[in-house]
Amino acid sequence: YCVEGPIDSEYLPNCIALAGAGKLKRNSLPFNPEKMTMIFDNEPRNSDICKYMSGCLHNGFRVCIWGKDYPFNDINDAILGGWSTSQIIEHIEKNSEKGLVGIHKLGSWRV
Repeated sequence: YCVEGPIDSEYLPNCIALAGAGKLKRNSLPFNPEKMTMIFDNEPRNSDICKYMSGCLHNGFRVCIWGKDYPFNDINDAILGGWSTSQIIEHIEKNSEKGLVGIHKLGSWRV
């Protein structure tokens, strides 16, 4: 897993933090997209987040597109809201897509 912030990364196994999604502008992550799930904050109205998610999808990464039943802004908020790590991981796995399916789901999420 790859998340935006270092605090969120503490709650997921085998996870790294970008410490700011702005690093994705270069599209130079040294990871195999087939082995990564990109997890951004749950901010569908944030144009930068949506742009980063779209770029990751176009570069072959799986991206978590939060479900409507996820009322939190990020992973840390979910923990503070009483969700367990296993609940969060289950939600991430259920809501992660790549390719055209991910691009379509991203379009629906942004609305």
